[in-house]
Amino acid sequence: MAWVSAYKTNAAGQLKGFLDDIITNYGLEGSYGWTIKDNNAGTNIGVYQCQPDANSKFVLVVRDNQADYATIEYWDDWDTDTHSGVGNSMTFGASSSYTLRVRKATGVYAAAINKQRIVLAIIGGGWAYYLGYPKRFDETKDTTAFIGHNSYTSGTNYSRNPLAGTLGGATNSGGGEWRWFRDSNGNINRHLASRGSYTSGIAYYTRMDTWTPNGKHYVIETPVQEDQSPNKLIGILDGVMCNMNCNSGRANGDTIVVGNDVWLVVVGSDNTTCFIKEA
Repeated sequence: MAWVSAYKTNAAGQLKGFLDDIITNYGLEGSYGWTIKDNNAGTNIGVYQCQPDANSKFVLVVRDNQADYATIEYWDDWDTDTHSGVGNSMTFGASSSYTLRVRKATGVYAAAINKQRIVLAIIGGGWAYYLGYPKRFDETKDTTAFIGHNSYTSGTNYSRNPLAGTLGGATNSGGGEWRWFRDSNGNINRHLASRGSYTSGIAYYTRMDTWTPNGKHYVIETPVQEDQSPNKLIGILDGVMCNMNCNSGRANGDTIVVGNDVWLVVVGSDNTTCFIKEA
């Protein structure tokens, strides 16, 4: 696993440039991992393939041709001649009215990348995103996750850190999205939930405190599951703990050390917090 960061702005092309760099330099582990799929898809459009093993693959499309956000798409595959997606796609979330997004803000962009996922932090906004596979309990299942924002800019969760947890239930499209591109049965664009979250549509937080009386932190990676039938527990977010809105005693951009691990603290509005493991 690699951890990389750079100072970027909220301008068009900034996220694509950052992803191009980290995928080119850190995306592969042997013959598997992340590659740039299409260098000629269009101005500020990034097309990346994630293949963590012989049986799993998806294509991430990042349409970064405006300020403040990039539009995200997931595809089965990509045609480099026609520069278009192939097969199944996920281009919206719980509501077809709202496309998937990564928001941008001027400041540090940081990412933890390995062959199966990218965890992206936009420190200037207090937002974090999960793109790719969790640590799967059954690696024969091609269960890919998107955790991020959507285009509902007036939604309650649009200013919050989406990787803090399933805020308001997995079907709540109030600016945040937790989605399976494919669930364990192969169904497309299904609800994803952090384990212990409220069921769909219930707009409450659960307690995920880490701060102990002696000033230390208890940190565990967050399990994730299907929030629709067959409701299976799919795996664990790789290097991520979702803290909901629980006070960690740390500010956005801080780091904490637990054992030999260093974790980046990302805090959005309403104290929506997650920890991301650096290495």
